[in-house]
Amino acid sequence: MAEYHVTADDTRCFRLREGARLVGQLTYPSWFSFEATLTLATEPTPFAVQPKGFWGTTIELRQHDTTLLRFKMGWNGNIILQSTFPGHAPQDFVFRQKGLFKSHYLLTDAEGQELLVVQPDFKWSKFTYEFALTSTAALETHPSKDVLLLLAVHCANYYITMMSAAA
Repeated sequence: MAEYHVTADDTRCFRLREGARLVGQLTYPSWFSFEATLTLATEPTPFAVQPKGFWGTTIELRQHDTTLLRFKMGWNGNIILQSTFPGHAPQDFVFRQKGLFKSHYLLTDAEGQELLVVQPDFKWSKFTYEFALTSTAALETHPSKDVLLLLAVHCANYYITMMSAAA
């Protein structure tokens, strides 16, 4: 298991750290945007997170004009992620709420094996969320772990935004 922390400069920039090490950053062009740029500390080329379709309900992760992952919210409130990372077999993930008061989120594989727990923490002074992430050994060995960690933060923000709009 590994512990990560996501801090927010404002409502648009989220930095993922493991201890003092910067893993990456998720940056939104504007508040309540589903579009974002995902930048890893170890990868020179950023990833683009872009809504697709008429209503923008499907979100794609792209790099060099190649779609690496797609996700959208299912009818039951789960977010289904379908990855097609080059050199790896396609893999599905599920991002969903969990807990007595649905206070945190889980990322699981298609078989339901828990990979990541995301615990949001609303910061009233900044009027934004920060996140604590706890990964399992299964996620730590995944070749696209850092991308999945930042995408889980994007999914949490997506979920929070969708639920805020519905309220």
